[in-house]
Amino acid sequence: ASPAARGYTRPMKPNAKHDDISLSALARCAQEAGVTVPEAALPGLAEYLQLLCRWNTAMNLVGAHHWRDAMQRLVADSFHLAAFLDGLPLPEEPLCWDLGSGAGLPAIPLRMAWQRGTCWLVEAREKRALFLSTVLARVPLPGTHVFRGRVEHFFPKQARKADCITSRAFMPWPQLLELVAPHLADDGIVVILAREEPPAAGDIDGWELAVSDDVAERNGIEVVAHQRLSSGPQGMITARAHACTVAIGRGAIVHNHRTLNGLD
Repeated sequence: ASPAARGYTRPMKPNAKHDDISLSALARCAQEAGVTVPEAALPGLAEYLQLLCRWNTAMNLVGAHHWRDAMQRLVADSFHLAAFLDGLPLPEEPLCWDLGSGAGLPAIPLRMAWQRGTCWLVEAREKRALFLSTVLARVPLPGTHVFRGRVEHFFPKQARKADCITSRAFMPWPQLLELVAPHLADDGIVVILAREEPPAAGDIDGWELAVSDDVAERNGIEVVAHQRLSSGPQGMITARAHACTVAIGRGAIVHNHRTLNGLD
């Protein structure tokens, strides 16, 4: 069998698309995408983007092939999400799980700017889990870990339920909510990055309001609908965007309208 058939890949050679990323150029690119990356996070972010693009040549991790495209189309959402999470009713030291982490989006860039509590990146595919572990070896992030395996195998190993679960294109919303509901703390929140419209109220029975109008206003969320849920006394807030951060926290469905970058 060929080396490729045996699972080997050729060494990844330097490429102008992703090597030697200038920190000043990266900061400008982030600003063009509408986010401000903390100065201390720029070296780690550059390292992550370099690794992402190099590994992408062999593994097709993401659709973007240039670091600028990856930053503007994919990574910027994670920095929007960092500010968004600070407005949610989470514990000071939350336990967070990122399900189906894949290329590390949103979790790895998110943890560069938002390092509260502990975060587990859960990925079943061996090569992608190896990529995540490689990134964390090169760019250590406090309280951030990788679990290689299926979520069904991850859940039983946890000592307590999650306070926050993030997911990007892991599975359709109804299945995801059904999957995580038994493993989410009573006041827990699920944050989904997606393009789809929010589920209808009848599709989220048992999930109550997690984000109030004032939190939405503070975080730049444009409220376009506010209605009562049949399942509880609280309301549901939704705001639309081309690409959305959706917070469903036994709770509200919220689209962060600042998150306008395309998701592959």
